[in-house]
Amino acid sequence: RVVFILDVSGSMLAVDPGQEEEQPEGSQVRPGTPGSTTEGQPKGKNRLQRAQVELKRLINALPESVKINIVAYSSRVQMWRAEDGDKPPQLHA
Repeated sequence: RVVFILDVSGSMLAVDPGQEEEQPEGSQVRPGTPGSTTEGQPKGKNRLQRAQVELKRLINALPESVKINIVAYSSRVQMWRAEDGDKPPQLHA
């Protein structure tokens, strides 16, 4: 049984030094997509995008018998699969 805790706050939008990627000259990336930037920000995968890639890789490598849930937090907490009503959160295959 595994619960992953994922920070989705604004600090996760930063691109760490050494993670910058050059975009081919003349290429355009739509804002809000991987590799998009705003004026003055480095290009490349931000922390959240890198965490998502690694989380998917890890989940895909888990045995089928493992049950998981994902809790994302920023200014509030969200669960990947929360239960309705007063039921506690569940783990999922």
